[in-house]
Amino acid sequence: MLVKYRTEYQKLAMGFLSLQPDLKSLPLVQSELSWYTESHERALFLWRDNHDNYNGVIGVELSTDFVVVNEMSLTPAANNETDINTILDELDREYPDQRVMCTLPYANEVMRWEQAHE
Repeated sequence: MLVKYRTEYQKLAMGFLSLQPDLKSLPLVQSELSWYTESHERALFLWRDNHDNYNGVIGVELSTDFVVVNEMSLTPAANNETDINTILDELDREYPDQRVMCTLPYANEVMRWEQAHE
């Protein structure tokens, strides 16, 4: 289940963001978190699995026609095709009037998800 980011989730979100290889320092993680929270055109979600465990964070940019996945930082246990497809399904339900797209690092995951829905 996608849970919209709130400030009480700050430490949890920062922990998930720090799983990204390019976000290993605290200032970089804080900057990334601020980037998502300082605009209404971006959103950050925590992802909770069917056992109610938080297993990652998903960052998106929003436009009239698209939801673009910029960040998908998941625990190793959740970083698999089944869970990623579930996350993308939930994003699709959250934004039914927009097409889910992604940045280049997540192109393969989104392409497989789209193919599974054809």
